[in-house]
Amino acid sequence: EALAKVIQDSVSDQFIVLMVEDKPALVVGLLSILNSGKAFVPINPVFPDDRVHFILNDCNIRVLVTDDMHYPRALHIARESTVISHVLCLDGVDGQLTERHSFADRGTEPNTSGQSCYVIYTSGSTGRPKGVPITQQNLVPLLLWFGDYFQLGEQTKIFQNLSYTFDFGVFEILTTLIFGGTMYMLNKKEAGDFACNMNRSGIGQEDSREYFE
Repeated sequence: EALAKVIQDSVSDQFIVLMVEDKPALVVGLLSILNSGKAFVPINPVFPDDRVHFILNDCNIRVLVTDDMHYPRALHIARESTVISHVLCLDGVDGQLTERHSFADRGTEPNTSGQSCYVIYTSGSTGRPKGVPITQQNLVPLLLWFGDYFQLGEQTKIFQNLSYTFDFGVFEILTTLIFGGTMYMLNKKEAGDFACNMNRSGIGQEDSREYFE
């Protein structure tokens, strides 16, 4: 709620970039942006600068949300950008949100995000990347159908092993959390031993079958 409030107070209705590691802070940032009534645009921290700036300009991004690990690069990107007005950091003192830098003198302009929840960009392997907005009207019925069909609930345990810059990566996060399940986020060192982590976390074949089929 703290981040959602800062976003609402900082800018008018628009898209918000989320550039963080695949860790619990990702969930905080994602839900906070949605809670603010805006749409998030996921950017993988490993994306090259030219792809990052293309997305920023294409969506007319004013706010970039990041974590301490990627804050220096986010600030560098903001200084080179003509559209970024605020850089917000999820990792603050005692877990509190801190706004690390503002370029507010660039002003704010409303955009046409409407009822979009998020925007996923294609790889651009066959040309320029294309942003695909996913609206509430598109997303909510699918989430509800998925939860009902696979009987998701408190018993559901899911490994989050897909990037949140991939459409189904966002989908697995939202379905797990909406229906009260447990999501396990592995760091890069742990991700290699998948079977071991399944056993350690108590995820059996019945728990994960719906995810892998």
